[in-house]
Amino acid sequence: MDTNNQKSTKEAYIKSIGFLEQARKGLQSTQDVVRSHRESLATHYQGRDGVAFGQVIDTWLEEVDRIMNTCIAMENTLGESMQRDEHVQESNFQAVVNSGGGLTGFGEGVTHVAPSVSSTADSTYGALVP
Repeated sequence: MDTNNQKSTKEAYIKSIGFLEQARKGLQSTQDVVRSHRESLATHYQGRDGVAFGQVIDTWLEEVDRIMNTCIAMENTLGESMQRDEHVQESNFQAVVNSGGGLTGFGEGVTHVAPSVSSTADSTYGALVP
């Protein structure tokens, strides 16, 4: 049922989610290194300036937490959107299947043409059928 466009849309969702996951993991890794260095510096770098430096690092760590939470929210939103798109595509496909192939571009079945309308094609076809 998937067309190339549907596949590429799904691939775009999957790639985007993957990029966000990579970014979040990179941020987490960097945050862990900074925490480690902060703890090490806290024991050697004391006094007012050491406390001020520690507060700057804490502010940075909190900002990284906020960015990582934003990445998680974006990953979840993209995942939900991908599921909704797949559901819509499946529903549309099922509507075509259930119509027996009688859907037109205007949403009406081909079989719903007014019976009083007769065309040259109908007459020709009728003449060819034994």
